[in-house]
Formats: sequence, C-alpha cells, structure tokens
Amino acid sequence: MAMRFGPLQTPPLTDQKTHVFLEDALTAAECRKLVADGAPIPVETGQLIGHDEARGVRHCLVRWLPEGGEFGWVNDRLIDIVTAQNRDHFNFDLWGIDERLQLLDYEGGEGGFFDWHSDRGHAGFAKVRKLSISVQLSDPADYEGGALELNPGGTIAEAPRSVGTATIFAANVLHRVAPVTKGRRHALTAWFHGPHFH
Repeated sequence: MAMRFGPLQTPPLTDQKTHVFLEDALTAAECRKLVADGAPIPVETGQLIGHDEARGVRHCLVRWLPEGGEFGWVNDRLIDIVTAQNRDHFNFDLWGIDERLQLLDYEGGEGGFFDWHSDRGHAGFAKVRKLSISVQLSDPADYEGGALELNPGGTIAEAPRSVGTATIFAANVLHRVAPVTKGRRHALTAWFHGPHFH
C-alpha cells in the first residue's frame, strides 16, 4: 500500500515579529574572509532606491558581490538563515533573492551613515522586497558610533554589535545606521523578495 502525504504544513507561528537578532550567523573567520575577499571588488557610492542621489541621507561605500563563484557560499548561507527565521517568525511568501548582495563600508573619517529609511520602494525589485538581512562583519572594537537601529513602531531597538550577528527584519521597517565617528564598520546586506502584500 502506497503512503500518501498531505500538503506541506508550516508550523504555527508562536511569535509574529518585525525583526529578529541572530548571533553567530557567520563566524568571525567568515566575516574577516568576506571583507578581505570583497576588497578588490570595484566600489560605488551608496545611493537610494532608484539610483537617486543620497546626499544628506546616505554616505557609505558599496561593493556588489558577484553571483556564485567564491561568494556562492554566502548566498547559500543567507538563504538558509532567512528561510528558517521566516518560517519561525514572519511567515512571508518569499521566492528568493533577486538582487546581488552588498558589502557596505562605513568609514569614520568620512562620517559614514545611512539615515532613517525603509528598504521597500515603488519601482523595480524594491517594490517586492519583503525581508531584509544585515550581518555585522566588523569587530565592535574596530569602530565607534555606527549603530544599526530599527524603529518598527515608535520604539527604537539597537542591533547587537557582536561580529557575525544577523539582523533580519521586515523590509518596510524604518531603520538607520548612525554616523560612524571613528574606525570603519563593515556589513553585509541582502533582500528577500516575494509577491506583493495584499
């Protein structure tokens, strides 16, 4: 007698959240490797959604990671992390990553920052961003300032600074990177996409 299986069931949500902090998403060695391997990638000035000029809103350097190759493991790891966190906390309908991953460089001498914003937009891939992930690549002793802060509903939450910590949050949540006043802060960011919210 053949066994029959019903549709795959998603576990019931125990705690619907707007954001999750996950320590040790990447090891310290993996974070150092990402920063070192990404250094030769051409640098762009950080812009806003739609390639708008970011003067007064964002000041950082961006490196777009190539797909696959030596960086393929990073993509796979983020998919595993976000899939698990989405199942446990968000339950969003996601289809994957449609934009390349970003290595961000906030430099203290230049006053690197990204003021309050959300990651969802009205055009292109930005309009179907559902979850964002930011991974802390720098040791907190290497810089001052530069806190990643989220404001999901009027109460500001500061992300842990421990190296390798991932912050996963709904893409419409207001957040910012406060100005780096000394040293240099590196982060990895990505967005997960899916059908429009109804």
